[in-house]
Amino acid sequence: MTSSGAWTADEALDWVTLSPANGNGNGTVTVTLLRNDSGSERNGNILIGGNNHAITQAAFVFITTINPTSRDVDGEATNYDIAISSNGAWTAEESLDWISLNSTSGSGNGTMTVTLSRNESGSARNGSIAIGGNNHTITQAAFIATTTINPTSNSLNGDHANYDISVTSDGSWIASESLDWVSISPTNGTNNGTVSVTITENLTGSERSGSITIGGNSHTLTQAPTPFSGSFNTQESTANHNGGNASITLTTNHAWTLESDSWIIIQSAISGTGSTTINYEIAPNDLQTPRIGSIRIANEISHTILQFPEIITFDEWIRDYYSDSDLQAMSPNAMEADSDRDGLNNNGEYLLQLDPSDSQSKPELTFNRSNDTTTLQVTPVVIGITYILNSSTNLINWESILQTTIVNDAPIIFTLPDDDAYYQLQVSPSP
Repeated sequence: MTSSGAWTADEALDWVTLSPANGNGNGTVTVTLLRNDSGSERNGNILIGGNNHAITQAAFVFITTINPTSRDVDGEATNYDIAISSNGAWTAEESLDWISLNSTSGSGNGTMTVTLSRNESGSARNGSIAIGGNNHTITQAAFIATTTINPTSNSLNGDHANYDISVTSDGSWIASESLDWVSISPTNGTNNGTVSVTITENLTGSERSGSITIGGNSHTLTQAPTPFSGSFNTQESTANHNGGNASITLTTNHAWTLESDSWIIIQSAISGTGSTTINYEIAPNDLQTPRIGSIRIANEISHTILQFPEIITFDEWIRDYYSDSDLQAMSPNAMEADSDRDGLNNNGEYLLQLDPSDSQSKPELTFNRSNDTTTLQVTPVVIGITYILNSSTNLINWESILQTTIVNDAPIIFTLPDDDAYYQLQVSPSP
């Protein structure tokens, strides 16, 4: 500065200082400027001895770099450092609930620690941190928990039951099942725990099985049925040859499926669960003999039905085989006569529905001796007829020793006494 007298130096800027602020004659004024951290260019003026000195200061350029600029991590909780190189102030920002920073601002070089929580979302997640104008990206894989269960299977009887499954895990797990006869608690957890299983009574009549999934592990369970328990309101009934409609009542808590003989037609549901009324129809009996059938729940309970044939009198029956003159000649009468001389009189042939004119049409008697036991088997048999075995030692005096009434078409087997005797088979209508 050149001057012939005294002078002053003035400025009104907070980012400029002058030295000296006055003088006399020639001299030098030193101007000092602060760093322009405003982010934009700025201007100002200095007045020295009436002369204006204009100043233009560009914005200071901050240079900040980070290392690394990205990071891939596994799903477990972790932390790591980011190195910051800067010639000025910097800030760090993130808006993720699974990331935290140990510092959100600084100046110059430094280190920032990033902490990530464990990723239990079930899928990978991404985020970023802004540091001094630099972007740091993070990709975190889903955490894969290691979970085991014990036991992995269970077999149970049909009763209501409860049992526990032990869960060993280093993370969160979910338990699920879709069975209407199984319930579990709890349905989720973290780390080690126990899942309680409740099984309802198995009234279905058959084995059932299913599975429970816990933390990706399958627990299989098999439950046997409970033994059937139930009853019909009556165990047997009779029907005439015309048949007709009837019903019985089933009382049970179990599932059931009905079976019946072909001439017994069930008109209500043939399967179901619980007590019910069973409606059925009996077809006409066109046979000449009674027949026996049943409504049943296989291998469990049954209701037996005895259906009689249409009643044909002895006189109607015998005239199918003999003329009136033949009948008049029979001695002592047609009923007691043995027309075909097979040892069975016509009344016996009538009861057994045999042919009284054929000597080969007669019951078959089979004796068998085994292990010092003698048996007599009689076939065929007629339902509703009583078979009586008489014994005699002289063929004059006869004594009834055994008798049975036929309720099905199984052969009759009499076990004979050890005594030597004559035997006579007698048949008669059931009382």
